[in-house]
Amino acid sequence: MEEGIAEWIDANESEDPDLRDIYDGVYGYSFHVRWVPIASDLTGGKLIVDHRAGDGFGNVLYGLQTGDTDAPVKVWDSLHQMFQQLLGALTEEVPMRLADYAEPQTPSVSGAGHDAQVMWA
Repeated sequence: MEEGIAEWIDANESEDPDLRDIYDGVYGYSFHVRWVPIASDLTGGKLIVDHRAGDGFGNVLYGLQTGDTDAPVKVWDSLHQMFQQLLGALTEEVPMRLADYAEPQTPSVSGAGHDAQVMWA
């Protein structure tokens, strides 16, 4: 996985060190090169793993719906924390909150095998 992330960054990052963080603070149709999207919803919102250096490295963020001008919000400290909470919610069939401002949703699995996906109801 680290190799794939490094390749993605190399392909998308500017050679000029002064431009590497040009997208910090710019949202909406822009996307930071060190944000790795891992999922999306029907409104265009994305779950993003933050790979920028610093305290936020590894955080899972949510945001960037179409036309959104607000920064993505931190939802989990890590993928590990996200999957622990998701597994608990799926196993116990209890709601979980994606972001502080969102209503809790109860996830479920739809489909099977390679076609399986987590649905939020």
